[in-house]
Amino acid sequence: MIKVAWGNAMLDLAKSEVHADWMLERYKNQMRAIFSKGGNQYDLDCREIFRHFAMMVMLYQYDAGFLANFEWNPDLEAEEYLDFKAAIKKQTKEGV
Repeated sequence: MIKVAWGNAMLDLAKSEVHADWMLERYKNQMRAIFSKGGNQYDLDCREIFRHFAMMVMLYQYDAGFLANFEWNPDLEAEEYLDFKAAIKKQTKEGV
């Protein structure tokens, strides 16, 4: 398993993808709560926060009409969202 700085990955995703400002603030606050309890951005809690943020960004883009032929797969892992475009491609319907 690769060691990922999930907080940094979340900020990188926020810089590169269209999302609502409130989403980033919400998930940054969740990360801060983990840090205040002695956690760090490499732990499983931050991994899950990143995964949720990435899913919300994707669903936001779908709702805004930026994604076509899309079928959400809630079972994708956080690591798959590190390559956001590839994660979206995995959830694009074929032949529609």
